[in-house]
Amino acid sequence: MIAMVTKTEVKSTFSAVQLPRQVIQRLEDFSNTEFSKKKGLTNKTQVARAACLEFLEKYAVENDTTRFVLPSLEDDELRIDVHIFNDRVVCNRCITDKEKCKHVEALYKDKEVKSHLKKSKIILPKR
Repeated sequence: MIAMVTKTEVKSTFSAVQLPRQVIQRLEDFSNTEFSKKKGLTNKTQVARAACLEFLEKYAVENDTTRFVLPSLEDDELRIDVHIFNDRVVCNRCITDKEKCKHVEALYKDKEVKSHLKKSKIILPKR
């Protein structure tokens, strides 16, 4: 038996944005650099998302979010980089499952991370 899934049955948190091919190629090229890999940006989607978030954080008139970054001295994979909204937390590092990833989970469960949040006077939304 083959199950057919129509587009309306799949709820996605993503939308498409059209960019010139030249820009897409630059994103792709950048995602292959060592600098990009060290930042945890391994594909053009992650690079574009990080660039957009950084741009909006810098230039947006209304900023209804708090960005929390906690570097890890042990392992870059454990670095936390999230945006905290009134009703949710979104990871800037994870593309899929970005509201339930290990970085977001650490905000709610890890004692050391919770201590940094408290020092920064950041209150997480209820789950």
